[in-house]
Amino acid sequence: MTTFRFHVVSLLAVLLALAAGIALGGGPLSEVGRADGATDGGSATRTAALSARLQATSVASGFQDQVATGLGAGTVRSLLDRRAVAIVVMPGADKKVVSGMSSAVQDAGGTLTGEYAVRPGMLAPDGKSLVDTLGSQVAESVKDVDVPTEATTYDRMGQLIGRAMATTENTGEAPDAASADILSSLNGARLMSSPDEARRRASLVLVVLGSEPADATGAANIYGGLVEGIAGRSDGVVVTGSTASATSGLLRTLREDAAFTEATSSVDSHQTAAGRLVTLLALDREKFGGPGQYGAEGADGALPSQ
Repeated sequence: MTTFRFHVVSLLAVLLALAAGIALGGGPLSEVGRADGATDGGSATRTAALSARLQATSVASGFQDQVATGLGAGTVRSLLDRRAVAIVVMPGADKKVVSGMSSAVQDAGGTLTGEYAVRPGMLAPDGKSLVDTLGSQVAESVKDVDVPTEATTYDRMGQLIGRAMATTENTGEAPDAASADILSSLNGARLMSSPDEARRRASLVLVVLGSEPADATGAANIYGGLVEGIAGRSDGVVVTGSTASATSGLLRTLREDAAFTEATSSVDSHQTAAGRLVTLLALDREKFGGPGQYGAEGADGALPSQ
């Protein structure tokens, strides 16, 4: 029998495809075929036409968000039932997006264990020495972390972060002395802040991308190492970013790295209600393994197959 959820996710796929079509129709491709200086009533007319297209795009975007929000509530209810989820916030992440994802996780029945904010020093190209030194010291001095000695700088740090905040237990696990020591060291070095009272370690981790780095290729090695390290200590990681990031920014570069796509899932268009809904579906899919890349620019389609 065809389920209500099947209808919803099918409609969601259509909405994401429509969003991509609107972006192209209202962008550079909308001018293809027009000769320079074409007589269409002059610049005033062209300006008016552009304004009308932008207005139409805004209206359509609002419509998509309303539909995705309205239908999503029924689709995701109990989707993450009793699963512990942590959110890792990258510098410059949109506060509204983070807040929306926090609410969405809880609406889906997940237990939000807290928000962990990565600070700029962790990602700065000239900060590698600090990250490497601190990671080595913590890995050697803190008991029960089990980080391989051959781990690279950012993979090691990602594993330490994963050890502190994540677990493979479905409903999460209580933090221990190692968790507290790792988080305290990261906070003291101003590399990452954590909740005042982290009562549980999460089984699923959501990473929210923020500001675009100046050098996406170099940054991909940093972000990729951190995320892949966290993925090795949890049941699953989903990285979410904007449509623009997936089109020509950091998320696109990350998705071009086989090590990243083999370890983690990603969802673009997180600035939309549809993107947030797909993110929840991707988290649900991570419960059963098998990472995928979803969204308007997703190589594996708009959303996970049902």
